[in-house]
Amino acid sequence: GINIEHGRENRIVGNTFTGDSVGVRLWGRHGSSVERTPWGLANGEVVPGAVWVLSTRNVIEGNTFTCVAKDLWIRDTVLTRINENELDTGGSDLGPYTEGDPRLADPESPANPEPIGARRAVGARMDLEGRDQIVMGEFGPWDHESVMVRKRGRDERGDVYEVWGARARPVEVAVLEGGIGALHDGQQMGGGRAATNPVVVHVSGGAESGVWPYRVRITAGEIKQEVSGTIVNAAWDVRVWAWEHDPLKDVAAWRAEADGAGVVRSRVGAIDWALGYQGPGCIAPEVRAAKIGANHYGVIASTRIHLQPGRWAVKTLSDDGIRVRADGKTVIERWDIHGPTADAGVVEVERARDVEIGVEYFQNDGYAVLRVGIEHAAE
Repeated sequence: GINIEHGRENRIVGNTFTGDSVGVRLWGRHGSSVERTPWGLANGEVVPGAVWVLSTRNVIEGNTFTCVAKDLWIRDTVLTRINENELDTGGSDLGPYTEGDPRLADPESPANPEPIGARRAVGARMDLEGRDQIVMGEFGPWDHESVMVRKRGRDERGDVYEVWGARARPVEVAVLEGGIGALHDGQQMGGGRAATNPVVVHVSGGAESGVWPYRVRITAGEIKQEVSGTIVNAAWDVRVWAWEHDPLKDVAAWRAEADGAGVVRSRVGAIDWALGYQGPGCIAPEVRAAKIGANHYGVIASTRIHLQPGRWAVKTLSDDGIRVRADGKTVIERWDIHGPTADAGVVEVERARDVEIGVEYFQNDGYAVLRVGIEHAAE
């Protein structure tokens, strides 16, 4: 149905609610963080010792509720009007709330600049029907009209960006900073469903092992957008297995398993794995073929990467346990069971040389993620 927190001056008029768990839900929470924001302080109602951001001056009128489990759910709210609704048998939860708080004027119904009619937004653009047409960007869903650039992730070559909505607009890619390569996969023009395949931009590092900061400008017609990041060009030797010894109780025995039977060995270009609840199959085809379960698996990975002099940050995102060593020195250790957590450690490089990086990781159960990146450390 309709669900609004801290809303005010809303008109909920002339709707039909069918089969909802709740038809209309309005509420405002006393003590919530929104009351301490500039908006809350400006719009809230001052009471002794506090500011309340109430849901206020709303109208619920002339609606029909059919097969609705609970028609109205109203909490901590000052309402102007609830009347002339055809209520279902599901009942309402109208407390605690106040209808006509004496601290507030009793306003007229908020003006509606448009006449209320039978506007049918659902079905207006049937070519956008289906979840596959929902394309989320950094700031919200794509509107299927303008150009939107979003980062899709990484592949063996480097970072991958998508340009949605280019259509007849020519796409150009220019490297502004960094000794890297950048190109797109060609233009997809017109035809078919609105969410036609995007133009894909590949940003790749040099052929040698190393870390490649970059800044790239993507142009699609009148839209120009700069993207930046760091590409880690490395070859990781990876071992994956279903562990039997608990890494929190006997880490030596856990490590020894990585040299035993049943261990799957692979070589990958990056550690950037949204493992989720599916197990380690996304790491490499040979790991997927081994059908290691979704829980109780381990990963040990190592690489040698060429770094220039300076301070370098090793950054990880992990769930569950992780340990990272650089030239044998531990720079990150969160060897426990935890939700997705970001960590960082610093590696000092006095001269240009190869640095050996080692990663140990275990998944206990539930959700899992493992990402490892290297970039210049902030001064």
